[in-house]
Amino acid sequence: MSVTSDLEQLNEDLGEFRRALLADPTGAASRLSVIAFSGTAEVLLPLSPVVEIAEMPLLRPGSATNFGPAFTLLRETMARDLDGLAAVERRPAVLFLSDGQPSDPASWPPTYADLAALGPVVVALAVGEAELSTLRRIGTGGVVRRRALVGPGTALVSWVRELTR
Repeated sequence: MSVTSDLEQLNEDLGEFRRALLADPTGAASRLSVIAFSGTAEVLLPLSPVVEIAEMPLLRPGSATNFGPAFTLLRETMARDLDGLAAVERRPAVLFLSDGQPSDPASWPPTYADLAALGPVVVALAVGEAELSTLRRIGTGGVVRRRALVGPGTALVSWVRELTR
């Protein structure tokens, strides 16, 4: 993420999402992980039961929007997490938030293909000036523009509820 005001809103939205999950019986049983990306990617919150997350990590601005490292780390993390959750019969779900065009347009598609092979449902959330045409290539479960949401935490919990049916 590279736009500070959008990032502040996203941090608020993530907190709202966590609170809404905790208030919903289906959501409270969910597990959540946060991976941030810019020039590189890092796990800010390892996969954890929502009820054990005291507060969401803060996203920080970066200088680039490299999708490739995010998809690579997400695939590695998801593969490891799924091994630890062998009894879970649900498809993993990814909420992919971006505020712009990828800075690595030639290198991210193969890393996304590797991630897609694991079969996650990906909902892309466009923030600020993010380009919808690119996010449509990623959002197998849909694409939403952030400014169109009212109460994004609650809206995202509805999405989680649909996935767990």
